[in-house]
Amino acid sequence: MVTVSADPVFLRASVRSFTSQKVEPEKLERLLRAAMAAPSAGNEQPWVFYVIEDLGIMEKLSKADRYASPAAKAPLVIVLCYDKNKLLYPDFPLIDMACCAENIMVEAAGLGLGTVFLSIAPLPDRMKLVSTVLHLPDTIVPYVLIPAGYPFSVRQQEDRYDANRVHILK
Repeated sequence: MVTVSADPVFLRASVRSFTSQKVEPEKLERLLRAAMAAPSAGNEQPWVFYVIEDLGIMEKLSKADRYASPAAKAPLVIVLCYDKNKLLYPDFPLIDMACCAENIMVEAAGLGLGTVFLSIAPLPDRMKLVSTVLHLPDTIVPYVLIPAGYPFSVRQQEDRYDANRVHILK
């Protein structure tokens, strides 16, 4: 059996309950820097970020879906969006944004923060609610909400490795 290291990718777990402790500005910047280090199709980097700390706005965002309640209870929510005007390859923004989101969540785990991925795109009703709440222009498309903060309790990531899903062709 291989032991899992304390690398952030193996620390990341979905966190839905947070303490009231604020996320330090330098940690928020690290999350955003990690996001912008993500790969993207043709290096188009279509991302746009809205960092929400306003409780009223977070409460409204928490209504985007029945599972979005963590957005109202976190110290902050990062809303990942993409700019349609920056798409060199219009078939790939959801992949680009998934890479971006994963970078945020892994970096957060390494910093002792918790996050959860709350899907918005490609569901029109969720996208419309977020666009309305944030007064987004038509060119900016909401992708995901990522509540972030210090976890109320530590949750271990489950070991999901399954050798039966690996096929090595030589």
